[in-house]
Amino acid sequence: ATPVAIMVGTGVGAENGLIIKNAEILEEARLLRTVVFDKTGTLTEGHPRVTDTVVFEERDDLYSLLFSMENRSEHPLAAAILDLCEQHAHDDLPMEEFTAVPGMGLSAIYRGKTYRIGNEKALADENDSVKNQAESLAAEGKTVLYLTEDGRPLAMLALRDEIKETSKAAVADLTSRGIQVIMLTGDKRETAEAIGRELGISGIR
Repeated sequence: ATPVAIMVGTGVGAENGLIIKNAEILEEARLLRTVVFDKTGTLTEGHPRVTDTVVFEERDDLYSLLFSMENRSEHPLAAAILDLCEQHAHDDLPMEEFTAVPGMGLSAIYRGKTYRIGNEKALADENDSVKNQAESLAAEGKTVLYLTEDGRPLAMLALRDEIKETSKAAVADLTSRGIQVIMLTGDKRETAEAIGRELGISGIR
């Protein structure tokens, strides 16, 4: 009966996205002392949405700028920003020199000016007011992005990927068994720690 149970169990696991290499690996799982989870799409839903929009400079083409840059992006956060733009009037502007900048975000030229959307590296200078607002949003477990024109902030967007309903219970169950849980994420430390607190995870990498 044991081989049949293992075969059925691994089949059901595969249907739910849990891949078990073989029976030996399953047996050795009882020796686990640490479990490492990726955050996005594993502990969270994997479908971020824009929760806050802070506009620093009112202008008619704000959502057109956002749409025109993110419409050319393959980043997971782009879909959330495009959803926001669909709620407002916007055009697809003729951007030039569109570039994805590693570790920062997106950059493009429009009418001779450089527009960027990304993390704080998109800013020429981050004044105290902008910094304080960003830190407050990050403390709520939100990812903060800026839209800038020649380094000057036009708007700040906060996005959040909600935690799966089953994640807290799973982390609590593992912890109760004496297993250390670690979360991997590319988010800023403040954002990652906020999500970690909600989940009861102190190990963040």
